[in-house]
Amino acid sequence: MNREQLNNFLWENMRRIQSPELLFGGFDDNNDSSNLFDSAEVRVLVLFLSDGETRALSNTYSALRYIIKKQVGDDVFVDLCCFHNEKALGFLQKHNVPLVFGNVSHAPYWDYDVIFVSHSSLPEVINVPYIFHNAGIPLGKEERMSNTSVPLIILGGAASTSSHILYGEVGGGDRSLIDLSYFGYGEGLVDRIAQFLVDFKRSKGDLKENKKALHDALKYDAPFKEYTYDPLSWKFHYESNGMTVAKIEKVDPKVPDKAKVNYMQTKDFGFPHKVFSMDGTKSSHIDLMISSGCTGRGCCSFCAEANLAGPYKEKSLSALKEDIKTAKMYSAPNVVSLFSFNLNYYSAYIDLMEELALNFEKFSLRNMRTDIVSVDEEYLQLAKRLKSSIVSMAVEGMGNRIRNNILNKNLSKQQLLDAMRNVFLNKFLQVKVGLIITGQETEEDMEDWLNELREIVDLKNSIGSTCHIRLNHSNLIIYHQTPLRWLPRNIAKQIWNRERVLGHYIEECKKMGISVKFSSLGVGTFVEQALCDFGRAGTSWLIDFTTEENFCYRSGFKKTVYNVLERTIKRNNIDLEFMWGERPLEEPLDSDTIQFTTEKHLDNWKEMHKEKDFRQPICLKTAANLNPECGSCGYCSSKEEVKEITDRELGSRKSYNDVIEALSEARSVDVSRILVKTKSKYAFYEKTSLSHYIASMFLRESEDLLDSFYKVGFNSMFWIARSDQKAFVSGKWVFDIHWKYSIDAKYLKDIANKVSDKLITSEVVDVYPMVKELPISLRDELVYFGHIENLPSSVLQEKIINFDWKIKRATRHNRRMIGNSLILGEVEMPELKDKIYWHPKGNDMMVVMTLPASVNPYQVLMSFTGDYYRDALHRMRITMLDHAKKLDISCSCGNYLHFSLIKNDYNKVCSNCMGKRMLYLYSQNKVLSN
Repeated sequence: MNREQLNNFLWENMRRIQSPELLFGGFDDNNDSSNLFDSAEVRVLVLFLSDGETRALSNTYSALRYIIKKQVGDDVFVDLCCFHNEKALGFLQKHNVPLVFGNVSHAPYWDYDVIFVSHSSLPEVINVPYIFHNAGIPLGKEERMSNTSVPLIILGGAASTSSHILYGEVGGGDRSLIDLSYFGYGEGLVDRIAQFLVDFKRSKGDLKENKKALHDALKYDAPFKEYTYDPLSWKFHYESNGMTVAKIEKVDPKVPDKAKVNYMQTKDFGFPHKVFSMDGTKSSHIDLMISSGCTGRGCCSFCAEANLAGPYKEKSLSALKEDIKTAKMYSAPNVVSLFSFNLNYYSAYIDLMEELALNFEKFSLRNMRTDIVSVDEEYLQLAKRLKSSIVSMAVEGMGNRIRNNILNKNLSKQQLLDAMRNVFLNKFLQVKVGLIITGQETEEDMEDWLNELREIVDLKNSIGSTCHIRLNHSNLIIYHQTPLRWLPRNIAKQIWNRERVLGHYIEECKKMGISVKFSSLGVGTFVEQALCDFGRAGTSWLIDFTTEENFCYRSGFKKTVYNVLERTIKRNNIDLEFMWGERPLEEPLDSDTIQFTTEKHLDNWKEMHKEKDFRQPICLKTAANLNPECGSCGYCSSKEEVKEITDRELGSRKSYNDVIEALSEARSVDVSRILVKTKSKYAFYEKTSLSHYIASMFLRESEDLLDSFYKVGFNSMFWIARSDQKAFVSGKWVFDIHWKYSIDAKYLKDIANKVSDKLITSEVVDVYPMVKELPISLRDELVYFGHIENLPSSVLQEKIINFDWKIKRATRHNRRMIGNSLILGEVEMPELKDKIYWHPKGNDMMVVMTLPASVNPYQVLMSFTGDYYRDALHRMRITMLDHAKKLDISCSCGNYLHFSLIKNDYNKVCSNCMGKRMLYLYSQNKVLSN
């Protein structure tokens, strides 16, 4: 199936595919258009290993695309491909569609020059052989390298340093599911790779035809070759059990002994250019990256990401102001979330808060160090002012020894109590305490932790707080890139043997009125630990697990995976005893081919392991650590970098009151209503995403509008979309933009014409000024016209006679909970009996409906026809005719009249009468003005 055939197939069958909007990019979403596919010199496909609904929450694609575009512009076409959700996957496989194709171009993988595989969490590694096998991509590197239809496959991402299970035997003596890998931050590396690809193609020609030369140039000749990892440059020898590494032999003398991890070399990081998801996910949010790296030798000992992140760097406030401006111009967000390991590490975070308060309606406070909360109460006051009722605190260790000696949290009991005191004094409703179950806990540790909890409860009672305490527990995964790398895998063993060990602890917590939650129930922790520890020796097992058992990973593991694991582990003769015990310090581990830390630091880890004491002081100067010292761990590359971390200036020029004042000053004083008409071809485009995109187009045209922008208000379809329902509706609809200053209506209308000319999915029909007194509301009613194929009047009449007026409604908890399936309940709505009118047209049926703003028209019609949701979307076409507000005036028929937000005028007849007239005009084949 070539690009043209695939494109036609997807458009023709869009309504048959679950979540089809995730397969259609490049339409009013800040992405490249498909036209650029033909003109770009290099075409890059970014393959994500999770489904689109999951990946839409991430900023990874926006970041990668931004980095590449900033360096090479339109010389490189960047496209997206996510793993398909379960129902879409089955449909595509049934019709022999190649599973790896571009979201924008709809070109199959063989039309791209390079595939970047983004590996963000370790369990996703399961999907690599599954995707390749089902897409027809050869599993072995040698076979791929000789096949010029397959692009070079390059791995990266947050979990890539633990992806060694991809590099071993794939069958028939062939090795490695991946051609090359890069580790660490994309900034300073991905951009150089993109430029290298462009330069190589200009000098050498087609990248796939010259794939071997490109591979070797990246490996040997590129200016960043020390970061290039070729899995075939090393040979692994194993003990008699076939799983324990005995020796690692470098077989390519031209490569470094170890590949480097790319630490952030610059402070020019961040990703303010957002790419919208067409399903509306997080369309009102933007992530603002304020810092990178963590605390060097003082990292929490269990955190692989922080241990790989390099030294702490933060972006200056002046640079962040530019990012804020860019973010507003390209996404018009209502909410900004700060992206950082620890927000209150930022040296002037109150100043930053004030800047956010001046520019956004809301901003969230997250990733706060508990030790800093204990000495600085201002952020809690800010959170309270922002109407937060819940505080999250990462305490991690249960008891002082686990918290500090093992997990190295640098958090004393007194600091914990002081932080809790601040929470209780500020009258929060709930505090969520994050904890890690390490498998190292003794009875003494558990009793120590219970005593700490009793002191916290006593403190709460003495203050008179009603704050509820909830403990959230997750299991420890021991990654090779952490100081804990040699510890026994106690948690994985307990889970595999189905042991229960915390019964007494749970009961004691309940006695204190503390609720407990465990987020790592089931076999998932074992699978993740196995994927890490099996390493290259487990590649053949992984392929068996995925291709023979047809197993793939989707954000969690069901109980049935235990049986699959037992079968495949037995079939591959894997003795799990190699995992459980403490690892000898001299035993090589797969990740030892990567320079993930300095040799000095690694020796220090060994000494800590001998003592079973992983304490290291934090080397970063913070409000809770005012006199840090450099530990000479080697993370910092210069004396200047050391000084910047250990002797930096702390404190803000602004105060909490300045932030509160900024929040009070930045408010909506004017509202403009934007009337939009969505073309029928793009009915699938979620209206909230489109609202923010169109608003950002206005802001790009005018500095005055950019400065005045406050937020994007509600839109006609808002209450349908917020319940994860699909609103496949074309026609006219409205949304509001709120301004901090009054905006001239004529000026805005002139800009609207320019915006409309640039839109693909829609057009801006009109702009209505000063509509604050007529807000878009949940109490509004929407008028729809529907065309239902193949519904004879005789069939409909029988259905209506027996209909009980129970209307199908989507529940709100479906997206992340149960595999992305839409869950429908029912609600009795007899009031709709006089608001739905039908008229036959041949073997089809026309219908006009006046529905509450939260009711999905497709689900109403499904209630009558008995269609499944996907079938309903396929054979029904729905257009919005009006968005109406009820008036205290009656129509001649006795029903209420309405004010039309579409026409910005009073309707002379009620919606029911208007619907009847429209059906009559349709029956007479007359064109409607609307």
